Amino acid sequence: MSETLPRVPAEATPTKVRPKRELGRVQAAEQPFEYPLARPYLEPDWTRLPGYAGVTKPEWESAQWQRKHTVKNLAELKKVLGHHLGDDLCADIDRDQQERATMSMLIPPQMINTMDERNLR
Repeated sequence: MSETLPRVPAEATPTKVRPKRELGRVQAAEQPFEYPLARPYLEPDWTRLPGYAGVTKPEWESAQWQRKHTVKNLAELKKVLGHHLGDDLCADIDRDQQERATMSMLIPPQMINTMDERNLR
């Protein structure tokens, strides 16, 4: 024997009332970056990186070349950065990928070029 509960009209059910939000004055944080740049932005020389040493300017500026040479794994990153990517950092990246990565590596050459190869940590 199944027991059914009586229907309650919609207007009789309690509604969720949001608490009022008091609007106060907030102070914006200081902008750590100055706009516009006081100096023109110059892209770093990509040929300083071992993996891009032989890349010409037309190749570097080609969207197709950038897509084709996107770094997809640690071996490719090591090939591009060469001696700048130490074994200890390489091992840390590998461990992080194994333990925490939710997606694969996908770094375009132009992004790698913005890294300071002298201070990768």
